[in-house]
Amino acid sequence: MITFSGIDGAGKSTLTAKAAEYFRDTERNAVKLEVYATSTFLSMGRLIEGVSPSAKKKLGSTTSSSGSGIFFKVLRVFCFFIDIVIFRIKSIFLRKRKKVLLCDRYLYDTLVHLKYLKALNDGLYRFLLKLIPRPEAPFLLYLDSSSAKSREGQHDDEDYYSEKIKLYETLAGEAGLIRIDSSRESSKVWENVRRMIDTRIT
Repeated sequence: MITFSGIDGAGKSTLTAKAAEYFRDTERNAVKLEVYATSTFLSMGRLIEGVSPSAKKKLGSTTSSSGSGIFFKVLRVFCFFIDIVIFRIKSIFLRKRKKVLLCDRYLYDTLVHLKYLKALNDGLYRFLLKLIPRPEAPFLLYLDSSSAKSREGQHDDEDYYSEKIKLYETLAGEAGLIRIDSSRESSKVWENVRRMIDTRIT
């Protein structure tokens, strides 16, 4: 399994697509999974926003201490747990079919987001981290906060990027992620990734 994690704008989708193309060209069985885009976590977030537009702020707030704000965070933690279980089952099925899994925005990214929202204490964070299947080639695409903000630009506050980068760096040490500098020229970034894929995936 190959996974790509990192701050918004770091190049996860681009490199997942490159890896899929590489596996096709080398005639190896691989399947691309958009882990976050198809998650219960994301679907529940969208449902809550649709039912209650005022909930959008609470879903993205790191400071909300109201009853409903806490409820929404607990609900999304539960959805993330469901996503881990579903992914474990799916990955077992695909590996039995000799498929290499290529994951765009892996479960690690949702874990970081929940930590950023302060929806997890340290004990729950470590528990969920242990439940996440460990990839053979887990990449952390590193990008500094100002570059991420200029590339992605969805969040006005640069502190959003800075805080998440710190959380990713901590995760990298805990989960053994392969740190790749994604601020470099795209062809050089891909070359670094490709070399690691060839080393770790047979």
